[in-house]
Amino acid sequence: MMRIEDFPRPKDDNGRGVHWSASVYHPRGSELDFWIGELQAMKIKWVKLLDDGGCSSLELCQRLLEADIMPVVRMYRQKPNPGHMTARQLEAVQRLIDHGVRYFETNNEPDLQGEWREPMPENWLEIVADNFIWDADRIIDMGGLPAVPAMSVGRKENLITEVVRKGRADLFEKGAWVAIHNYTLNHPLDYPDDDVNQHGRPLTPEEYEEYARWAYSGLSYEEIIAQGVEISRDDYNKFNNWAWDGRTMEEVNEL
Repeated sequence: MMRIEDFPRPKDDNGRGVHWSASVYHPRGSELDFWIGELQAMKIKWVKLLDDGGCSSLELCQRLLEADIMPVVRMYRQKPNPGHMTARQLEAVQRLIDHGVRYFETNNEPDLQGEWREPMPENWLEIVADNFIWDADRIIDMGGLPAVPAMSVGRKENLITEVVRKGRADLFEKGAWVAIHNYTLNHPLDYPDDDVNQHGRPLTPEEYEEYARWAYSGLSYEEIIAQGVEISRDDYNKFNNWAWDGRTMEEVNEL
């Protein structure tokens, strides 16, 4: 059985990671030197990135591994459901494993219609589980570690339970892991020790706006206008409010 301590980790792992560009094509040569340097300066140890299914991420993965940074590769397919990895992607996975990559994702938010080439059927969860099992068996056989696909935030369906129900709990003993999307769960940098969380102190208007700026662009309305961006204050406030999932300061304080 594979235990949590058996999963490969980068040297001096601190748990800090980022999602790389959402493009399947990546910087090369001296341009890549710059970005590797930025990652090292931020003490990043994990980088999730996309591959076009033909090893477009190979050079980036090699450079990350040389810098003691662990790549997590998502094999990108537009609207991947229903379906599993292609022969081209399987070949790419093997090449990446041969160069030291271990972690792979093969699907993305299959609970959303936008990730399907056809209308989502009622038994979509079962179909996704079957295709994950197909992908996972092959990745594990090649020496990789496959991810249970990340669902969109807030879903209640349990893909792990579905895989187990199909008699494949063994996949989790062989290295399958669980990808999650937690991008609406931002907290202040001092969370959970901040006064709001510890003592229920109400947010001030200044804090509410500051945290929203930090989570969205980091720029005030005046700073954005100074850069020549044409945007109304109402739109600026609307975009920043995404940081609070649309909740007003009064609603946040009531919670």
